[in-house]
Amino acid sequence: MFDSRADIFFLDPKIPLADFPATCGVLYLLRRDIRRCLEENTPPISYPGMMATLAGVDLLAKFYLGDDSRRKVGERFRMFLREYFCLECSTDAETIYQFRNSLLHSFGLCSRISETKAYYFHLEEVRQPFVRQLPDTDVYHIGVFALNDQFGQAVERYRSALDSDTKLQRNFLRMYQTYGYVHIIA
Repeated sequence: MFDSRADIFFLDPKIPLADFPATCGVLYLLRRDIRRCLEENTPPISYPGMMATLAGVDLLAKFYLGDDSRRKVGERFRMFLREYFCLECSTDAETIYQFRNSLLHSFGLCSRISETKAYYFHLEEVRQPFVRQLPDTDVYHIGVFALNDQFGQAVERYRSALDSDTKLQRNFLRMYQTYGYVHIIA
C-alpha cells in the first residue's frame, strides 16, 4: 500500500476490533456494518445495509476526486461508479445515484427529480443483476447482494489503483485527515 494511513482505511471488515480505544478507518467501519447487515443476518437487514453501502460509495467518491464540495456530490458519485463499478447500462450510474437519494434523503424508495420524472425502487435479495428496470416504467429493481458485491469489487479496484496512481494518492491524502478515520473509545 502506498501509505500506512491507507492500511486502517482499507482494513478487511472481517477483522474484529480487539483493543479500545482504537483509531478506525471510516471505510472499515462502514464495510464491517454492511457485513453485519447483509452477510451475518438471515434474513438480511437490507435497508441499513444498502444505506451504508451507498454512503461508502459517497465516501470513496470524495477520496477519488479529492474534493468534498457539496455542489459536486452527484457528479463525483456517478464518476466513481463509472470508473470502478461494472455498469451494465449507460444509465445505471444515474439510477444508482437516484437510489442513493431515495434512501439517504427520503428514507424511502422513491426519488422524484421533476414533476414528470421519478424513480421507484424495489429491493430484491439477489446476486444478479444489481439494477433492473421494468420495461416501459419508472420502476427499478435493485439487487441488494449484487450491489453490495459490486461495491466490494469497486473498493478493491480503487485500492489497487491507489498503489500506482500519484494523482489518486494526492486526492486520497487530501481527504484522509477529514474523512479517513475516527477514534472509538469504549
